[in-house]
Amino acid sequence: MTDNEFVYEIMWDNGINCANHNVGIVNNAIKRRAKFSTLETFIESEIKKPAKGTSLNVTEIH
Repeated sequence: MTDNEFVYEIMWDNGINCANHNVGIVNNAIKRRAKFSTLETFIESEIKKPAKGTSLNVTEIH
């Protein structure tokens, strides 16, 4: 296993654990996302008015 593969596996496992621990927050985000026709409009809305206890930090990659 390469270093990159090892890091990916750790991050994947941590993401799964985090999502399982915060299942209510994840489900609420899914419900909010369903109200928007595109991911872009959803993200714009989340940036302008994040849900209580959350914030969305976005960095554009070109």
